[in-house]
Amino acid sequence: SRAVRLPDPADYDLSIHYDMPMVRMTIDGNPDLAPEELTAFECGWQFRPAAGFKAGVNAYHNVYRNVHAYNIGQIRVIENPVAVEIPFFLDNAMSGTVTGAEFSAEGRVGTAFRCRISVSGLDMRLDPSRGMLGRFRTVQESLGLDKDLVNAWLKSKEGKSPDWMGSLRCSWNPS
Repeated sequence: SRAVRLPDPADYDLSIHYDMPMVRMTIDGNPDLAPEELTAFECGWQFRPAAGFKAGVNAYHNVYRNVHAYNIGQIRVIENPVAVEIPFFLDNAMSGTVTGAEFSAEGRVGTAFRCRISVSGLDMRLDPSRGMLGRFRTVQESLGLDKDLVNAWLKSKEGKSPDWMGSLRCSWNPS
């Protein structure tokens, strides 16, 4: 299946300016935003081998394009009043994939006791656009941030996927 999310009017027209001592932050929309797009693939199978018991497995792969995210603009010093201006703007700054699977089973004993177990895994790989990475490197250099330290922080975020979780839920409802 395919889905498209058109930008809201606020995504185009947003303009917030926040002044603090020595710092001015601006957050602006973007009239050139493209719609966010999702292409989703999913398949699953459910079976009932006995009365009161069912199990299923489901797998999916989602492809995201033009995901809206706030990007950082050119940091500059302004003179009146003296402050550092940090501009953010909405941009089509991300794309990527989410792949996952789930197994679930549910069983009933009589009418009073029910138990459900599920296990799911999710592998999320969202990539910033080249423009976003380029602006990040410019900001990194303009602030004099240690390149090796920043690169180590970015690499520490790699390999954190897939995420796995499970749940067990049992209920007793005597009549």
